[in-house]
Amino acid sequence: MSKEVKEEVEKLTKIRKDALARIEELKEELDHWETIVKLIEDSLARAGFKKAAEIATAPAAPTAPEEVTYKALLPINTRSGTKLAEMRMTADLIRVVPEKEIEFKSSDPAFHSFFLRKVMTVIDKADKELVKKGILTPDLAFSYEVRQNEAGNIVEIVMKNPRDRVSDIKNKMEWTLRRMYERVTSGK
Repeated sequence: MSKEVKEEVEKLTKIRKDALARIEELKEELDHWETIVKLIEDSLARAGFKKAAEIATAPAAPTAPEEVTYKALLPINTRSGTKLAEMRMTADLIRVVPEKEIEFKSSDPAFHSFFLRKVMTVIDKADKELVKKGILTPDLAFSYEVRQNEAGNIVEIVMKNPRDRVSDIKNKMEWTLRRMYERVTSGK
C-alpha cells in the first residue's frame, strides 16, 4: 500500500470514529430531551391537558351550552320607545336578538343592502386584509353570522371580535332596525 493510500485510510478511519462518537453523543442528547418531554407531558396530563391527537380521536361528548355572562345588555328602541331588539355584549362578542313579535326579514333592503353590504362586509374585508398583512391574527378578526328561521326572519345576528367598532355597529344597527320596523308597521 502506498503512503498516500495509507494516509487516506487513516483519515477516513479517524473521520468514521469521530462520526460514530458524535452519533452516540446525539443519541444521548435525544434520550435526554425525550425524557424532558415525557416529564412535561405527564405533568400536563395531571393538569387535564390532552394532546391534539387524543382530542381528535376521542368521541365528542355532548356538552351543555355554555352560560354566557354579558357585560352589557342594550335595548334598541324606536324613537317612541318600542323595543325592537336587544344588543347583548361580551368583551369579544355582540349578539343582536330582535323582539320575537316583530318579523324582521333578512331580505329587507335596509338590512341586506345597507347593514350587511355597507357595514358588516366592509368591516369583515378590512379585518381580512389586516390578517393577510400579518397585522391581525385570524382568531382576532371580525366575523359575523345572521341566523334566521325558515320564514327568512332574523332570529339573531352574531358578531365576533368587533373591537373598537361597538358604538358604530350599534348606531348602524339601530338605524337599520328602525327602517325595517317602519316597513313592517306600514305594511310595505
